[in-house]
Amino acid sequence: MSLGIYISVPFCRSKCSYCNFASDVFSRVLFERYVDRVCSDTENAPRTAQEMSGLIEREVDSIYLGGGTPTLLEVRQLERIFAAVRTQFDVGADADDSVLVEVAQVLGELDLAHRVLAVRREREREAVAEEARELAGAADARQTFAEMGDLLFAVVSLARRLKVNPEDALRVAGQRFRERFAQAEATLRKDGLTFSELDHDEKARRWEATS
Repeated sequence: MSLGIYISVPFCRSKCSYCNFASDVFSRVLFERYVDRVCSDTENAPRTAQEMSGLIEREVDSIYLGGGTPTLLEVRQLERIFAAVRTQFDVGADADDSVLVEVAQVLGELDLAHRVLAVRREREREAVAEEARELAGAADARQTFAEMGDLLFAVVSLARRLKVNPEDALRVAGQRFRERFAQAEATLRKDGLTFSELDHDEKARRWEATS
């Protein structure tokens, strides 16, 4: 039986009141020491299992980084963790559960997610909802920016898990929006109106009336 590996990254930008995970806000100076320990424990996992009269499988079909906010780690730190896993275990890149999560290049720094290993579908849906809640609770512009990045990361990961190309999905959604907007504008022109002349409630009503 293949392994599913969970690696906790217990670092947060801020601690949410509803969260009961073993995570908190720590100084970045601790990040490297934590990554050192994760890599060491990963490399020693078979020996540790043997010392406990246990057996650990080498084949891995999924790895999930949770926490916490794993993306607080630097790219090189994430790479070290993934390298340690690949060195010690047989990670099946062609597994049905899709080991690698490839993220669209348009997300810039988030293309590091192609190194992040797949999560179970249900957990990824939960992650999207969780990141959306954290974005809604952002206290300032800086946190809003950071939480938006985490939300996009989670959405793209879920899309890949569902075998949906996120770029294609976004492109089609944009086209649907343009078509709907053009239809709404055409209806307004028949009434001798434009969107700029409407108040918020009327804009919403007109938009909802456009199929």
